[in-house]
Amino acid sequence: MQETVRTSQERICRICFGILLAVGTGFVFVGLLVVPILPLFQLDAVLSPSELADPVKRDATRALLEKAAGNQWLFWVAGGLVVTCTSAIGLRAAWHPKRPS
Repeated sequence: MQETVRTSQERICRICFGILLAVGTGFVFVGLLVVPILPLFQLDAVLSPSELADPVKRDATRALLEKAAGNQWLFWVAGGLVVTCTSAIGLRAAWHPKRPS
């Protein structure tokens, strides 16, 4: 019975750390790929079709949106790296637990 409880706890730990690993990787993905292109998608919501046709107005608005976003990508990437590294260490520890002798 004790062995069954221990293996089920280890399995739960592995699953949780695996989920955290996927979440951390997702944060890095969002920070590197999604956040930098968000100002392009926001242009449609900010400008009218006639303003979108004007390249000067479009470029100026895009520059403002990028400036407003600032270093938001950095927070996503940093958070993702912290979660990914922590979960990778936890997953490795859960996969190869030290058994008491």
